[in-house]
Amino acid sequence: MAEIITFRPKFKTPADNLAELIAHCRDNIALYEDQGGFGVDEWKTTHKRQQSIRFSIYDGGLTGKQFTPLPDPYALIAKSYVRYKQHLNESSAISVVIVGLQAVCEALIAVHRDADILKIDGLVQRKVVEILDTRYPGSDRLAKYGGGLVTFYEFLREKGVAPALPMWKRPGHWKRGKSKAERTDPESRKWQEKRCPSMQEMLCLADCFYLAEKPQDLYWSSVCTLLMFAPARGSEPFVLTLNCIGQETDGSYYVSWHSRKGFGATKKWVPTPMVEPVKEAVRRLTEISKPARDAVQFAYQNPGKFMRHPDCTTPAGFPEDKPLNFDQFCAAMNMPKTAKGKINRGLKETTAWNQLAIATKWVKKILDGGPITYRRLAALTLEKYKGNDGRLKKDWPNLPDTDRPIWESLLLIRDNEFHADIATKLFSWDLPDVNRLNDQLGKRVAPTLFERFGLKDENGGEIYMSSHQPRVWLSTQAERGGMDDWRLARWAGRVNLKDNRHYNMMTRAEYIEKSRAVLGLETAPTALEAAKMKLPVTYESLGIDRIGVAVPTLWGMCVFNFAESPCRKAGDCMLCKDHVCIKGLPNTLERLKLLENHVATSLTKAKDAAGSGIFGADRWVTHLGWKLAHISTQIKRLEDPNVPDGAVLLIPPAHDPSPVKRALEARGHNTDMDTDSPDKVELSELRKLMGF
Repeated sequence: MAEIITFRPKFKTPADNLAELIAHCRDNIALYEDQGGFGVDEWKTTHKRQQSIRFSIYDGGLTGKQFTPLPDPYALIAKSYVRYKQHLNESSAISVVIVGLQAVCEALIAVHRDADILKIDGLVQRKVVEILDTRYPGSDRLAKYGGGLVTFYEFLREKGVAPALPMWKRPGHWKRGKSKAERTDPESRKWQEKRCPSMQEMLCLADCFYLAEKPQDLYWSSVCTLLMFAPARGSEPFVLTLNCIGQETDGSYYVSWHSRKGFGATKKWVPTPMVEPVKEAVRRLTEISKPARDAVQFAYQNPGKFMRHPDCTTPAGFPEDKPLNFDQFCAAMNMPKTAKGKINRGLKETTAWNQLAIATKWVKKILDGGPITYRRLAALTLEKYKGNDGRLKKDWPNLPDTDRPIWESLLLIRDNEFHADIATKLFSWDLPDVNRLNDQLGKRVAPTLFERFGLKDENGGEIYMSSHQPRVWLSTQAERGGMDDWRLARWAGRVNLKDNRHYNMMTRAEYIEKSRAVLGLETAPTALEAAKMKLPVTYESLGIDRIGVAVPTLWGMCVFNFAESPCRKAGDCMLCKDHVCIKGLPNTLERLKLLENHVATSLTKAKDAAGSGIFGADRWVTHLGWKLAHISTQIKRLEDPNVPDGAVLLIPPAHDPSPVKRALEARGHNTDMDTDSPDKVELSELRKLMGF
């Protein structure tokens, strides 16, 4: 991993800090230096699918090779900022930063007639807003550009370049608009219909996995299967390892997954119907990836030694430093279909080399370095396949986002592995990315995965989708099934629960049907009905004579009166008389069984500790045993067929007396209520007195 080099200002004058910052970013940070560094006005990111970073003035949104560079001295701070920011965490979404830098440059010239960052002030900040408002009127992108400007201004203050620059925040009208999934305009409605695949299209994707026979189809259909058991981003399966499938003690299966966008490592639980398909997909990918894994492991563990493969024509024991002739080189590089097809085999050795160098640029480069040997080919192989992919180069020799070596990658293949006309490089390795997956599913490359099997949509048309659409479909199905937001976000690997709304493509008709189910009620719903319809569950529906609504928990509803005092149970709900379980409430029984297993495990450990004479362990045995008994009893009541759905189940009040009641009884007072007393006041009267 590249060394992180930070810059700390020495609190001299802004001009001195600026000069030191530029020198630091130009001389100490190597990122993009191989592309010309500060001497050029365009860089490309090191991602496999490179993104251009062009330091130019705004050209009206035109694209092309001709552009006008940013003027000096502003260009130096722009390049310094981008290089510093990218070397900390290289992003492919760099265009947001460039738009802001262009606007600041234009504002400096408009206000001060000089592209000098030392002259930036509040007037320039206001001019930037004016420029972007004119350039992108009413655009949702302004929210992103505003965020980029906040970061840039903070950078200038932090590095001492503009320490007096006013604090700036995004203008109020630069708000992020509603998600397209929530909009109701015709354009958004049309987008929503296309965004979520139909059931027919998803079944066709499953059919590809069933029908696959060729290695190319086996590979890509297996990758798609790993996107169909749980919502995931299309780039995430490519960092899976061989031992990614695991099983818990209760028999449930999961895939060890690394979700992007800050979520990190997690377990993606596999639904029971998808267990066997996921196992088969992993088996297929393990088999297909083996040659590539062997190649990269050999290259790493044997530096300076070229891996001999079946196409090599040199005899056993051929020295690593002995020059290769033309035929031996072509065989080692798996070039018979390319080089030999272009070059007359009757030519002399020197002429053949020269013609190959003319036809293939990289061959000319290696020939200029002297005689070609296996040792040089080994170095070339390691340099090319380690360095042509920014993901592999960054964490080499580990797989990105993991601490496992690249030769444990589940989805590793070889260069040209599935190419129809070019021979596979038997000594190579290659980690595909989401763009290659989208090529298999979309319109860019023909034939697609669906076209190779002749699969059509419900209207007989061709099927095209992106790798993100199975994620949308699964999220929508989860919303239809009533999955709660927290569980859905965890399942999908989303940090923010609010992001669920971007993937909910339920139709307008479905929302209307849900509304009718609520508005059509003639009587108050029961607690179970209200919970299933995601309505507030009132105390009255739970048999509690109090105004208000209950608080949902993992195992039921809390009816504790927080107006009297804070909760005294610290989340120990199953031992509280103010906690109710409702039979039929989704997920309640499963969660109680999971809690029962955890408490039983803790009880076993406490008993072992008590048997060893550890101080205080016996108290834990008493507490955990009491808790386990209540949990097990509630489970039996929920599983009892004689208990109707919707039944409200509480623990006996005597099992959880209040501190006040205990104190009164200790002093000999009677705490039982006399419900037949003539002094009893009706609840309706109390409400009337209180103004309800």
